[in-house]
Amino acid sequence: GEMGLFYRLADVAFVGGSLVPHGGQNPLEPARLGLPIITGPHMENFAEIVARLSERGGLIRVADGDGVARAVVALFGDPVHARRVAGAAEAVAEEGAGAVGRVLATLRAHLPWLADPDAGAPV
Repeated sequence: GEMGLFYRLADVAFVGGSLVPHGGQNPLEPARLGLPIITGPHMENFAEIVARLSERGGLIRVADGDGVARAVVALFGDPVHARRVAGAAEAVAEEGAGAVGRVLATLRAHLPWLADPDAGAPV
């Protein structure tokens, strides 16, 4: 619950749990804040969004800790590239914004009792 604060203070985000076979953490959190994102190779828990971020240039994947260090140095050394990566990440995150609302609207269309909880679910 504290990552949002740390991401807001950062210029670059490394997504943890990605250098070891853990599956990674959510890359959309730093993407929504317009940060350039670095991950390790193990992002299986977020494969679809990582693929979209990678395709759009909003994420840098590295193999190990040395790769993280090189990527951070490269991003700080090239602010134009860092802004490009950050902008691509933010654009991908914005594309998915409102997904919960769209899912609820679809469910309400097919399950009208969701729109009026007082009506009660069919038995």
